Amino acid sequence: MKTENYTWKTTFETAENTMTHVFNDRVKIILNFALKIIITVRDGEAIDKFECDEMTINEYETFLIGTAKNAALLEHTSHE
Repeated sequence: MKTENYTWKTTFETAENTMTHVFNDRVKIILNFALKIIITVRDGEAIDKFECDEMTINEYETFLIGTAKNAALLEHTSHE
């Protein structure tokens, strides 16, 4: 069985109280700690936004892995 490995770059902006995960040049996730909101950005536009105050670490990990899978698929498609 082949195991898939997904990676992303994570940065913290303490002044803005955010953590950003960049999956590729098209997809990123922004977590605002103060507002407890997750924003999904694709091709420079926010496409989804939801509250995450009840989200567990395991749920967040599953969300990030799902986003990484979708980001990998988007790498092979045109965004025009």
